[in-house]
Amino acid sequence: SQARQCSPAEVAYIKEQTPVGAAPGAVQKDVHSGTKSWLDGAIRSREVDLLKTNKEVLRSWNVWACALGYFFMVGITYTIMTWIPTYLVSVKQFSIMKMGVVASAPWVGAIVGNILGGWLSDRVFAGRRKPVMLITSAATVLSMYALIHAPSAPLTLSALFFCVGVLLNLGYSTFLVYPMAIAAKERVPFAASIVNTAGSLGGAFTPFVVGVILDRFNWNWVFGLLAATSLMAFLLVVSMIEPRARSRVATDAGTRDIPQGAAPSTSLAR
Repeated sequence: SQARQCSPAEVAYIKEQTPVGAAPGAVQKDVHSGTKSWLDGAIRSREVDLLKTNKEVLRSWNVWACALGYFFMVGITYTIMTWIPTYLVSVKQFSIMKMGVVASAPWVGAIVGNILGGWLSDRVFAGRRKPVMLITSAATVLSMYALIHAPSAPLTLSALFFCVGVLLNLGYSTFLVYPMAIAAKERVPFAASIVNTAGSLGGAFTPFVVGVILDRFNWNWVFGLLAATSLMAFLLVVSMIEPRARSRVATDAGTRDIPQGAAPSTSLAR
């Protein structure tokens, strides 16, 4: 809370002065203005009461949908990490040096994708998390199919893997951020642990399945499987809501609800 970069809304969240259901900062006015945009309708934006107990967290489909979606997305990431070097050497016949250069491209793209995805979520989509989650899962379906017809030229293949890394990581981090908007602050660690555990299981399970597939089939089946799992992640994210905490303001007597559509106080907006 002492950092100069902390916005007033972030400080309020840290000090528990007011619950914040979406990304803190200047974007709050757009999210809580009461204006229902076409985007809010498309992503099923809802005002919700934050999950206050572990039981509520465990019974929340939104938490489990996020966890299952993360299971599939981490599975794709770990498959790229563990199997792409083998693919480049055995299928593309690259030397070890050439393989190392090309295999690093997805992770350079991952750096760009994570930063770009965070900026898009906070600034372009005004604190909404679902849009980048939908973009990354849908785009990964297409990029996995593109890998079926991947070129053999190292430079072109590196560019393709770079794009795969960017698209895969646009919404990757938002799966772990999502619980902050739907669970009360003291329950966020528990909700996030469910999502993170599912992701770890996906990272362990999917590369194993890929190995089983390669014992019987070829890499086209692998990329087809990854496209299918990304599609499953997309459908799970579609089933989730975009949660917004009920707007509340601090007063001398405590807190009170802001009627839907009412403007926040000047001091709160500032």
